[in-house]
Amino acid sequence: MISLEFDLTDPLEESLYTRRLALKNDDYELYIKQLYKDLGLCVNDLEGRAHYVKSHGEDQLSLIVETQLNGMGYKASHDTFHNGHVDIHVKYHKFLWLGEAKIYGSPSKIFEGFLQLTTRYSSSSQDNYHGGLLIYVQDTKLPTIDILEGWKDHVSDPVRKKENNYEITCEDRIGRNLYFNSSMPHHKSGLPYLIRHQIIDVRHDPKK
Repeated sequence: MISLEFDLTDPLEESLYTRRLALKNDDYELYIKQLYKDLGLCVNDLEGRAHYVKSHGEDQLSLIVETQLNGMGYKASHDTFHNGHVDIHVKYHKFLWLGEAKIYGSPSKIFEGFLQLTTRYSSSSQDNYHGGLLIYVQDTKLPTIDILEGWKDHVSDPVRKKENNYEITCEDRIGRNLYFNSSMPHHKSGLPYLIRHQIIDVRHDPKK
């Protein structure tokens, strides 16, 4: 039997090790924790290339994220059918994460993606009860923190929740992170469905 050794100071090897451990222990939460670390690397890389991607469309930006995740050993795909054509479908053996992406235009536009994710694509099965909203920022002068807080207020609005028949609890943003997490009873099972709401800012407008 071959014994594998990992250099846990290397981000890719740490990721592979953690995902193998999550599979061995049937620990979906550990897998999601690692996926979000890896997604964070993708976000940083994409934002660091804003000069090249500032005019890309939603599909093109999502394909870059998916390509990066595939390079890390995930099975990520775009427009895969899962009760509809989901923007980002990430699978690692039996573990599944679904993401819906929107270019920011207004909170109402992001809300369309939220409803797609929560009422069309998502489930609350044991290996698929986390999902994400990726919010690409391109053509607005608003600070990203205002966009994120405005979206949180929008999705948490009591009237909107009543009109669309859902409940949601949003956590506070932590530190300098430009994301927040939320939990809501899944509309089918009533079990918690957990969402990361992630800003990806690809604006590039240097003055010199």
